[in-house]
Amino acid sequence: MRKDVERLARAVDLKVMQPVRTLLGSAKHLLISPDGPLNLIPFAALVDEQGRYLIEAHSITYLTSGRDLLRLQVRRESKGGPVVVADPAFGEPAM
Repeated sequence: MRKDVERLARAVDLKVMQPVRTLLGSAKHLLISPDGPLNLIPFAALVDEQGRYLIEAHSITYLTSGRDLLRLQVRRESKGGPVVVADPAFGEPAM
């Protein structure tokens, strides 16, 4: 059963994280605001191409709205601009 779970976690990683992984650069903390069915994904358990869980490379904070960013009040100097990944057709039916 564990191999099935790892295989599925890898398949979801390919669809969800792989397309944005190069945009993450050296980021160690991910702020994830999943919408719709993405709320059901345990992002920390996704498996990358090297067989590592996402949580092994990144700390993860789940956000429910943009207001959550205000609550974090993160005061760290950034070496680069933010990477924002969003659905430009929010609320529209999926194709």
